Amino acid sequence: MNKQKMSMNCPFADLPVELLFHIFKNLNNIDILYSLSGVNQKFDMIIFCDRRLSEYIDLTMDSLNETSHSRTNFLHRFISTILPKICTQIECFRIPGHISEKIIENNSYINLHKLDLINVSYSLISRIFNGILISQREN
Repeated sequence: MNKQKMSMNCPFADLPVELLFHIFKNLNNIDILYSLSGVNQKFDMIIFCDRRLSEYIDLTMDSLNETSHSRTNFLHRFISTILPKICTQIECFRIPGHISEKIIENNSYINLHKLDLINVSYSLISRIFNGILISQREN
């Protein structure tokens, strides 16, 4: 008996939005934002408008499964192109100390309720809580 192989041509981008949301529920939000940002207008609309993808952002190295070089490239792209588009939707943010200053001073987080700073220097914490970083951004 000959079995014929069925070729299914169903590009990911052509899936209905509801199905994409269902798929996204089972994936890491950082991976979704990074991988689909800039792919096409449909994905940009979905990932930048769906608050569920951007309300909790964890940029600590524990959450990133990348090599050191890849991590650097990843963080640069995420901070420069993705973060400005989602900063007003972030409610909980977990960031490592070595990039926290760049992240805090370059964006406005109007819905931020929780900020976890990992391995942060005392001087940076002092500047953050004394409003120096925030007031510099507003000037």
